Amino acid sequence: MKIKPIDIAIVTAVDIEFKALYNSEDWQVDVETDSLTFYRTTFTTKSGNQIAAVLVQAEDKGMIPASMAMSKLFENYQPKKVFMIGIAAGNPSKTKFGDIIV
Repeated sequence: MKIKPIDIAIVTAVDIEFKALYNSEDWQVDVETDSLTFYRTTFTTKSGNQIAAVLVQAEDKGMIPASMAMSKLFENYQPKKVFMIGIAAGNPSKTKFGDIIV
């Protein structure tokens, strides 16, 4: 299997996180494993640069499912950067989509 170079990889843990990102771009199925589906798109920056991205949702919340998703990610892709995004168990009365919680 050939490992695909990619600019960024995005990992989510729960449906609401995945759907928010998936519904914001034109993602296409790129790789399907026994338990995960990887979606690919290209973002265009304001300056016209192309950024190749891949999106995957871990099977569940927690360190073990996230580690398994990352393992499958690195079996198939060579990302320059990896981001784990999500609601971070945020309180919806205090946070909204797009907030950065550190």
